[in-house]
Amino acid sequence: MQGCISLGEMYQDSVGVAPDLARAAGLYRQACEGDAMQGCTELGVMHQQGEGVTQDLARAAVLYQQACEGEFMEGCSHLGGLYSTGAGVAQDVVRAVDLYQQACDSAYAEGCSNLGALYATGAGVTQDIARAAELYQQSCNQQYAEGCFRIGDLYANGTGVNRDLGRAARLFRRACRLGYEDACRRE
Repeated sequence: MQGCISLGEMYQDSVGVAPDLARAAGLYRQACEGDAMQGCTELGVMHQQGEGVTQDLARAAVLYQQACEGEFMEGCSHLGGLYSTGAGVAQDVVRAVDLYQQACDSAYAEGCSNLGALYATGAGVTQDIARAAELYQQSCNQQYAEGCFRIGDLYANGTGVNRDLGRAARLFRRACRLGYEDACRRE
């Protein structure tokens, strides 16, 4: 099944083959049906974005749920995103918190960063900027660019942490090196 996923990525990203999103979706579907949870997640992303398949947020949610139940934490994190915004599912920020926490507890950096964002805004949890900073730092330590950017932003503004422009600049540089373009303009 990993071969299907790899070949799907090649068709999706046009690496060594002509781009064919429908073919990529078919390969991800085959992998998902073979219990490869990354395939379910990749197919869910395609349904969420309407790439190679008809956009169907409810189908994306089902695929992410399947991946999450199969302990593929990227699926849990993406499902949390849908619950957070109410896209394809009834909005349930408390459920999003649980899904992000599950992903974060399993060392999936995006889940930690997304959970941090909920703590920063007080969505579904009691607002706690210090906890948000911890979660952003945890995701940054795991090389997640957006987490580095978010913790850098807290240091740049002195929000919930002591203002430290030098540290903020270092975090923005790190986020930029990791591919987060907004950070490149802030370093």
